[in-house]
Amino acid sequence: MSDDLAILADDATIQDFLTYKIRVLYLLSGRKTTRYLAGRYDLTLIGWWLLGQLALHSPATVTDMVELTKHDKAQVSRGLRQLHNRGYSDRQEHPDDARSVFYKITRLGMDVYEEILPNRVAAQRDILKVLDSNERQVVEGALDKLIKHFVDESQAN
Repeated sequence: MSDDLAILADDATIQDFLTYKIRVLYLLSGRKTTRYLAGRYDLTLIGWWLLGQLALHSPATVTDMVELTKHDKAQVSRGLRQLHNRGYSDRQEHPDDARSVFYKITRLGMDVYEEILPNRVAAQRDILKVLDSNERQVVEGALDKLIKHFVDESQAN
């Protein structure tokens, strides 16, 4: 049997699906992060991701943030409202589009981001230390390749 045919057996179950395993990994790894962010900063996981993107890409529109995070517009809009309500971002009217606004990280938002980041870096290191350096390279390379595939596919449709 060639490698192409052995990718997924005909009698595979849902637990064999790569997408299922990625989702389980996401859920399991996100629980600790969610508790940390909610308990200490009153932030959701998507709020944290949006805060991180605003730290790097301010000002940004909802559309910009949808593109950066690959989340749907409703989730991004709710998350950006959460950041604004917590004082972590400011909203500014878009000069060319009255229906759109720019979100910009505030000093408080940047302080919170810089306070959270070392904790999240340590958590990522904890996750990655389970793998040796070769495994990390393979996993990261494979994930980057899969992400690129889906981004390219979505742009083609």
